[in-house]
Amino acid sequence: MEKKYKDYIIRFSENTEKFEAIDKKEGVIYTHSSYKQVEQYIDKLLKKGFKRIPVIYDDYGKYRQGEVTSAIPEEKDVWIVNNEGERCKKHITYSPVYKDNEKNWKILSAIEQKNKEIEKLQKEIGELEKQFEQVTYKELGIPE
Repeated sequence: MEKKYKDYIIRFSENTEKFEAIDKKEGVIYTHSSYKQVEQYIDKLLKKGFKRIPVIYDDYGKYRQGEVTSAIPEEKDVWIVNNEGERCKKHITYSPVYKDNEKNWKILSAIEQKNKEIEKLQKEIGELEKQFEQVTYKELGIPE
């Protein structure tokens, strides 16, 4: 299902099972399980001069979803509200903020898979390290 709404397209994604608001230039800019909610989001965008967009960002090693609510261009900072309603400021030069879209979620999924592989390898290395024969004080001729 795909429907034009104002200057946007709203479609239902069978992959995510959510409705998507699509901007012709930026692609998917918002997803939600409710069609009406997507329409309301588009209405909010058109009322404001600043364009709020859904994002993915790194919050101390954990990727989170949120929405850019404002920007400070001269400082290259953006304010983000995450899905729990918490606000944070990110300097986009040093702490990149990514578009919340299907491509980036696939990349994030691949990163998480690699992290699981790394964790497994670290455990295997730890088990191997336990098998080392250690030098003792006795072998060095030092009384214990």
